[in-house]
Amino acid sequence: APIIRNAGIEFCFYVLLGIGGAEYTLEHARETAKVINRAEPDFVRFRTIIPLPGSGIKAKFSSGELTYLNDAEIVREQYNIIKDINVNTYIAND
Repeated sequence: APIIRNAGIEFCFYVLLGIGGAEYTLEHARETAKVINRAEPDFVRFRTIIPLPGSGIKAKFSSGELTYLNDAEIVREQYNIIKDINVNTYIAND
């Protein structure tokens, strides 16, 4: 991140909420917060996954390997990420 900032470029992360399904939501939240803390991005932007037809991730949801999160679970996943962030960054929902 320092090299990017020294070049005058803002450093932004996009987080896809729900990408691990219900099966991996806690792990996704914990590990995402770890990466954010280590990288110290200027911005963290949250989006909810909507898998495209024909994509590998869509197949995992369609087969039942992963289970979609409902709205409350998406908010809980985002909360679990944010509560573990301990660096100065701007949070946005797009």
